[in-house]
Amino acid sequence: MDSGIFSKLKKFGLSDVAKDKPDIFKPETQEDVEKHIIDKEKTAQFNLENYVYAKRFNCPVCDTNFTAIVVKESRLRVQTVEFDLYPVCQHINPNFYDIIICPQCGYAAVKNYFYNITSRQAGFIMTEIAPNYIAQDYPDQLDIDMAIERYELALLCSMVKNAKDGEKAYICLKLMWFYRLKGDTVNQKQFAQLTLQGFASALVKEDLPIMGLQGDTITYLLGALYMILEDKKSALKYLSNVVVSRTASERLKDKARELRDVMKD
Repeated sequence: MDSGIFSKLKKFGLSDVAKDKPDIFKPETQEDVEKHIIDKEKTAQFNLENYVYAKRFNCPVCDTNFTAIVVKESRLRVQTVEFDLYPVCQHINPNFYDIIICPQCGYAAVKNYFYNITSRQAGFIMTEIAPNYIAQDYPDQLDIDMAIERYELALLCSMVKNAKDGEKAYICLKLMWFYRLKGDTVNQKQFAQLTLQGFASALVKEDLPIMGLQGDTITYLLGALYMILEDKKSALKYLSNVVVSRTASERLKDKARELRDVMKD
């Protein structure tokens, strides 16, 4: 750097330090400039209010009225669906907002099934969850760790109220996705095993669809879960069952073939 910029630093004994310093403003490459422009455009395009809104709920356990932030499904744009059926959406992760929590008693459940609770199950929540629950304040924009907390609470509530295996498996599936996104393979495999156990049981005991999932979709998912758990033989078995199914969609069959070919290679 031109030492003239720091011509008054001689008295501090820092003239040599100033001489060795690069330019005040680093020259940027064209690639750097384009990246900044793209980042600014992305920031400008994303406004949380465009993707979520406050919806009113009435707790079926304690009768408390409250509002919760939910996603505007009409604004969702799915970019791709990954091998374990995790949907990658543009701008916002809708899975972060899929758990509704009553701020009074702590009852938590998947949004579309929040009201699917019997009076007996509500009694279990009031007895075991409500007396110990400490309400938490969450911002409108949730991050992955906040989402994990909320799903853990929903999983505990599902256990306390003796929910069906399919409901518990669905929550475990979402937790598996989150830990995969975080790069936590230990917890990913733990929840993959729990998801597999729950859906395998639900296929035997419960009517379809299970948490909105048809039988062929769950069969495919079991194959993907076995792949995560490194059980190649079982994975290929379930994926092959999807390929030869008379009821599976061609899109699902293609995904099963693709995943099966990856495993064979």
